Amino acid sequence: MLAIISCTAISGAPAPAVDFKSMTGAGHLTEKSPGKNVEKKSVPARLSLIDNITIRQELNCKGVSLTAQTRMIVVVGDCPSGQYFVCPGGSDSCTVKGLNQTKRNNHVYEYKSNFSGFNYVVELYSDRMIYRIQESNCMIPYPHGCLVKAPGWKDVEYIEFIRYP
Repeated sequence: MLAIISCTAISGAPAPAVDFKSMTGAGHLTEKSPGKNVEKKSVPARLSLIDNITIRQELNCKGVSLTAQTRMIVVVGDCPSGQYFVCPGGSDSCTVKGLNQTKRNNHVYEYKSNFSGFNYVVELYSDRMIYRIQESNCMIPYPHGCLVKAPGWKDVEYIEFIRYP
Protein backbone atom coordinates (compact mmCIF):
# COMPACT_ATOMS: atom_id res chain seq x y z
CA MET A 1 0.00 0.00 0.00
CA LEU A 2 1.06 3.64 -0.33
CA ALA A 3 3.08 5.53 2.27
CA ILE A 4 1.46 6.98 5.36
CA ILE A 5 1.05 10.73 5.08
CA SER A 6 -0.36 13.45 7.26
CA CYS A 7 -3.72 15.14 7.13
CA THR A 8 -5.22 18.43 8.20
CA ALA A 9 -8.76 19.21 9.19
CA ILE A 10 -10.46 22.24 7.64
CA SER A 11 -13.49 24.21 8.64
CA GLY A 12 -16.63 24.84 6.70
CA ALA A 13 -20.37 24.79 7.09
CA PRO A 14 -20.99 21.70 9.22
CA ALA A 15 -22.60 18.81 7.39
CA PRO A 16 -25.20 16.72 9.22
CA ALA A 17 -23.66 14.54 11.93
CA VAL A 18 -22.65 11.01 10.98
CA ASP A 19 -23.72 8.28 13.40
CA PHE A 20 -20.34 6.56 13.58
CA LYS A 21 -21.38 4.22 16.40
CA SER A 22 -24.10 2.55 14.29
CA MET A 23 -21.56 1.75 11.55
CA THR A 24 -19.10 -0.17 13.72
CA GLY A 25 -18.63 -3.92 13.76
CA ALA A 26 -16.92 -6.88 12.17
CA GLY A 27 -17.08 -7.66 8.49
CA HIS A 28 -14.87 -8.42 5.53
CA LEU A 29 -12.65 -6.27 3.37
CA THR A 30 -11.87 -6.67 -0.32
CA GLU A 31 -9.06 -4.77 -2.08
CA LYS A 32 -9.07 -4.26 -5.82
CA SER A 33 -6.52 -2.74 -8.17
CA PRO A 34 -8.58 -1.17 -10.98
CA GLY A 35 -7.41 -2.00 -14.48
CA LYS A 36 -5.54 -5.13 -13.41
CA ASN A 37 -8.52 -7.55 -13.29
CA VAL A 38 -7.04 -8.99 -10.11
CA GLU A 39 -9.17 -9.05 -7.00
CA LYS A 40 -7.39 -9.78 -3.77
CA LYS A 41 -8.95 -12.18 -1.33
CA SER A 42 -11.53 -11.01 1.17
CA VAL A 43 -10.09 -10.81 4.67
CA PRO A 44 -11.73 -10.30 8.06
CA ALA A 45 -11.84 -6.64 9.07
CA ARG A 46 -13.34 -4.35 11.71
CA LEU A 47 -14.74 -0.83 11.70
CA SER A 48 -14.14 0.58 15.20
CA LEU A 49 -15.38 3.73 16.91
CA ILE A 50 -12.73 6.30 17.78
CA ASP A 51 -13.91 8.77 20.40
CA ASN A 52 -12.13 11.80 21.87
CA ILE A 53 -9.15 11.73 19.50
CA THR A 54 -7.05 14.90 19.11
CA ILE A 55 -6.26 15.93 15.53
CA ARG A 56 -3.58 18.61 15.67
CA GLN A 57 -5.12 21.15 18.08
CA GLU A 58 -8.67 19.87 17.60
CA LEU A 59 -9.94 18.14 20.75
CA ASN A 60 -12.78 15.62 21.13
CA CYS A 61 -12.88 14.54 17.49
CA LYS A 62 -14.66 11.28 16.72
CA GLY A 63 -14.87 8.88 13.85
CA VAL A 64 -14.14 5.32 12.78
CA SER A 65 -11.01 3.34 11.98
CA LEU A 66 -10.86 0.51 9.47
CA THR A 67 -8.51 -2.32 10.46
CA ALA A 68 -7.81 -5.57 8.61
CA GLN A 69 -5.84 -8.24 10.44
CA THR A 70 -3.02 -6.23 12.08
CA ARG A 71 -3.00 -3.30 9.64
CA MET A 72 -4.86 -0.02 10.17
CA ILE A 73 -6.12 1.10 6.75
CA VAL A 74 -7.74 4.51 7.33
CA VAL A 75 -9.24 6.74 10.02
CA VAL A 76 -12.04 9.17 9.13
CA GLY A 77 -14.22 11.50 11.18
CA ASP A 78 -15.44 14.87 12.40
CA CYS A 79 -14.36 17.42 15.00
CA PRO A 80 -16.74 19.56 17.12
CA SER A 81 -15.54 22.74 15.37
CA GLY A 82 -16.96 21.53 12.04
CA GLN A 83 -13.63 20.25 10.71
CA TYR A 84 -13.15 16.82 9.10
CA PHE A 85 -10.28 14.39 8.71
CA VAL A 86 -9.15 11.44 6.61
CA CYS A 87 -5.92 9.81 7.75
CA PRO A 88 -4.52 7.24 5.30
CA GLY A 89 -2.66 4.49 7.11
CA GLY A 90 -4.21 5.18 10.50
CA SER A 91 -4.42 7.62 13.37
CA ASP A 92 -0.65 8.17 13.70
CA SER A 93 -0.70 10.10 10.43
CA CYS A 94 -3.35 12.45 11.88
CA THR A 95 -0.97 13.90 14.46
CA VAL A 96 1.66 15.11 12.01
CA LYS A 97 1.43 18.65 10.63
CA GLY A 98 0.20 18.51 7.05
CA LEU A 99 -0.36 20.92 4.18
CA ASN A 100 -3.53 19.32 2.92
CA GLN A 101 -7.26 19.55 3.34
CA THR A 102 -10.20 17.26 4.00
CA LYS A 103 -13.67 18.16 2.76
CA ARG A 104 -16.96 16.45 3.47
CA ASN A 105 -20.13 16.31 1.41
CA ASN A 106 -22.79 14.36 3.34
CA HIS A 107 -21.36 10.82 3.62
CA VAL A 108 -18.30 11.37 1.39
CA TYR A 109 -14.96 12.58 2.80
CA GLU A 110 -12.24 13.70 0.39
CA TYR A 111 -8.62 14.48 1.19
CA LYS A 112 -6.37 15.82 -1.57
CA SER A 113 -2.70 15.58 -0.68
CA ASN A 114 -0.55 18.28 -2.21
CA PHE A 115 2.49 16.46 -0.84
CA SER A 116 1.94 13.03 -2.42
CA GLY A 117 -0.30 14.06 -5.31
CA PHE A 118 -2.88 11.46 -4.30
CA ASN A 119 -6.57 11.94 -3.57
CA TYR A 120 -8.18 9.87 -0.80
CA VAL A 121 -11.96 9.36 -0.88
CA VAL A 122 -13.97 7.64 1.87
CA GLU A 123 -17.68 6.90 1.39
CA LEU A 124 -19.57 5.90 4.54
CA TYR A 125 -22.81 3.93 4.49
CA SER A 126 -24.77 2.21 7.26
CA ASP A 127 -23.42 -1.24 6.35
CA ARG A 128 -20.21 -0.55 4.41
CA MET A 129 -17.29 1.76 3.73
CA ILE A 130 -15.61 2.40 0.39
CA TYR A 131 -12.06 3.77 0.44
CA ARG A 132 -10.47 4.85 -2.84
CA ILE A 133 -6.92 6.02 -3.40
CA GLN A 134 -6.63 8.02 -6.60
CA GLU A 135 -3.91 9.63 -8.70
CA SER A 136 -4.33 12.37 -11.26
CA ASN A 137 -4.84 11.35 -14.87
CA CYS A 138 -1.77 11.66 -17.07
CA MET A 139 -2.09 12.91 -20.63
CA ILE A 140 1.58 12.41 -21.59
CA PRO A 141 3.45 9.84 -19.47
CA TYR A 142 7.20 9.32 -19.43
CA PRO A 143 9.27 6.62 -17.68
CA HIS A 144 9.69 8.45 -14.36
CA GLY A 145 6.32 10.18 -14.00
CA CYS A 146 3.94 12.39 -15.90
CA LEU A 147 4.94 15.11 -18.32
CA VAL A 148 1.44 16.60 -18.77
CA LYS A 149 -1.39 15.92 -16.32
CA ALA A 150 -4.98 15.64 -17.52
CA PRO A 151 -7.99 16.79 -15.52
CA GLY A 152 -9.63 14.31 -13.18
CA TRP A 153 -8.61 11.38 -11.01
CA LYS A 154 -8.34 7.62 -11.54
CA ASP A 155 -8.50 4.92 -8.88
CA VAL A 156 -5.24 3.12 -8.11
CA GLU A 157 -6.61 1.25 -5.10
CA TYR A 158 -10.22 0.42 -4.22
CA ILE A 159 -11.03 -1.00 -0.79
CA GLU A 160 -14.53 -2.05 0.23
CA PHE A 161 -15.53 -3.04 3.75
CA ILE A 162 -18.90 -4.75 4.24
CA ARG A 163 -20.18 -5.16 7.79
CA TYR A 164 -21.74 -8.47 8.77
CA PRO A 165 -25.49 -8.21 9.56
